[in-house]
Amino acid sequence: MAKSDFKVTYSTKVAKGVKNKVSKEIKNAVEGSSEMRQEIRRVFQQANRRIQNIEKSGVFSPAVAALGKGDIASYSKFTVKGFTNSGDSWKELKKEYGKAIAFLNQPTSTASGAKEFEKQVKEQLKVPDEVWDNVRKQVIGGFNSVSDDLLLALPYSSFVQEVYEKAQASSSEQIENEAVDNAQELQRQIDEAAAQISGEVEALLNGFKIDM
Repeated sequence: MAKSDFKVTYSTKVAKGVKNKVSKEIKNAVEGSSEMRQEIRRVFQQANRRIQNIEKSGVFSPAVAALGKGDIASYSKFTVKGFTNSGDSWKELKKEYGKAIAFLNQPTSTASGAKEFEKQVKEQLKVPDEVWDNVRKQVIGGFNSVSDDLLLALPYSSFVQEVYEKAQASSSEQIENEAVDNAQELQRQIDEAAAQISGEVEALLNGFKIDM
C-alpha cells in the first residue's frame, strides 16, 4: 500500500469557531472558589455540546476519538462531579479542564469541521462516490451492514482507516500537549490571584496596626 500523504484545511468559519482561550474571569478566582468551578463547568458544557452534536450527526471526528471517552454512555463526557478542590482530585480536574480547552481548539471538535475532514479525505484519496459510504461505514464501525465479499473488493477501506488513525493520533498528541499547558496556565493564574489577595489582606491588616 502506498504511504498516505494528505493535508486537511478548514474554512475560516470553522477555524474562528473553535478558538477558546482560558477565561479572564478565572484569573480572579482562587482554588476552590465557586466562580472557578462555575467557569470549569461552563467549558465542560461547551465541550459536551460539541461532542453531542458530532455523535448525533454520525460524522467521524478525530478530535472526539482522541479523547478516549467512548466508553462513557452519557453525553456528559466532561463533568466536575466527583472532583474536589484539593490534592490529587484537584490536579485531575485541572487536567480535564485543560483537555476540554484543547479539544475545543481542534477543528474537528465541531460537526462542521469533522464533515470538512471527511469530505477532504474522500476527495484527496479519490474514493468514488459509489463506494465511499461503504468504506466509511467500515472505518467508523458500521461494517455489519456490508458483506465480506464487498469489503474484499474495496481497496480503499484499509487506506482510509490508516488516514483516520493518523488523524486521531495527531489530534490526541495535540490535545495532550495543550492540556498540560492549559492546566499549568490555570494554576499560574490562580496562584497570581491568591498572591494578590494575600498582599491586599496584609496591607489591610497593617493599616489597622495599633501602637501600644
